[in-house]
Amino acid sequence: MREVLISLKKENLNKIDYKKKYQRTWLQLRRNEWIKKNGPCKVCGSWKDLQIDHIDPSKKKIRIATIWSRKEQVRNKELAKCQVLCKMHHIEKTSKENSLAGHGTKKMYKFKKCRCASCSAAKKKALAKSKYF
Repeated sequence: MREVLISLKKENLNKIDYKKKYQRTWLQLRRNEWIKKNGPCKVCGSWKDLQIDHIDPSKKKIRIATIWSRKEQVRNKELAKCQVLCKMHHIEKTSKENSLAGHGTKKMYKFKKCRCASCSAAKKKALAKSKYF
């Protein structure tokens, strides 16, 4: 990991571009290390197009896209609720979860665009409950 980050210094980048590229690389390396340690896909055993999935989305506190820059303790606590899935199985699982959304849920509000009182209340409750969304 360190070698990749050090190699960025050899590129002819201005300070701002260097910092952006350094951070993107650093976060990507953290993600790749976690996937390598916790892969392959839990469903089919594939190592291609791996993604991180919350096993129970209702327990999600932090979006995976923002997890890699968090403190190790916070990151590990959230990642303990996750599994590695290939892209195809992640899409299948998420589609199934979203199709099960009923009235009075944040998912019904978000994915089915229902704006009834119970779905709106569920969304507000979820936003109030989570400081990361």
